[in-house]
Amino acid sequence: MNRVLSLQDISCFGKCSLTLALPLISAMGVECVPIPTALLSTHTGGLGDVEFVDLTDNIMPVAEHLKRLKINFDVIHIGYLGSAAQIDIAKKIIDIFKHEGTTVLLDPVMGDNGALYRRFDMEYVKKMRSLAAHADYVLPNLTEAALLTDVAYTGETAAEDHIGRLFETASARFPSRFIVTGVCSGDDMIGAVSRHSDPVQNISYMTKCHNASFHGTGDVFAGVMAGALAKGFKPEAAVCLSVEFTAAVIKNTILAKTDERFGVRFEDCLSLLTRLP
Repeated sequence: MNRVLSLQDISCFGKCSLTLALPLISAMGVECVPIPTALLSTHTGGLGDVEFVDLTDNIMPVAEHLKRLKINFDVIHIGYLGSAAQIDIAKKIIDIFKHEGTTVLLDPVMGDNGALYRRFDMEYVKKMRSLAAHADYVLPNLTEAALLTDVAYTGETAAEDHIGRLFETASARFPSRFIVTGVCSGDDMIGAVSRHSDPVQNISYMTKCHNASFHGTGDVFAGVMAGALAKGFKPEAAVCLSVEFTAAVIKNTILAKTDERFGVRFEDCLSLLTRLP
């Protein structure tokens, strides 16, 4: 069985991070092995005071135990990291478990809509840039792409010349393949794009944009992407699947009239993943 190591926090309520990665990756027929970086009672988006347990000191002992068991991974999936210290630990995790054939997928969770999330500053951004250099694929949204590349943020609807500057700068700074998520076009479409020095390898997959915003959609995309790469999907096919599934989850959540603070209603859509070859 293919196997993914997922390094990120776990929020007990709110459907994000590991509470999404575990069921999504498992539904794809891929084993998901979590290493939690923190335990939160809920996500931090409008659900009141959050109980937060920092697990920084526990990450490496867990990793060392897995190393002694000689467990190998097809994909190392890195999501939310709560501190600069955890970024340094993530690099050690990569050093321990990345072997020939292992893919490192980084979702550089730092901000959205042109602003950093609370708890983060530019020193954290610099650390994240150093981690991005160790990844095979980096999945930033437009805000995170701007932070990683020092290219000005111009909004969620990005012109083609702006997208070109982002990728030109990213390719000059990082060996990683950037796939930018949540890119809006001027014709009410949204999706993910990636540019390559060889135009044949460019990726652009868009779907209808719904006038709604929910916590966890980036985690949905990254989780499906991790599972798809572990199953051997090519990058283009993995991106298409991730965009389509995320869109299906958003549509289902809108129809269910779910409180946006409660996250996405992904459970009804899992059959779309269990039927994959």
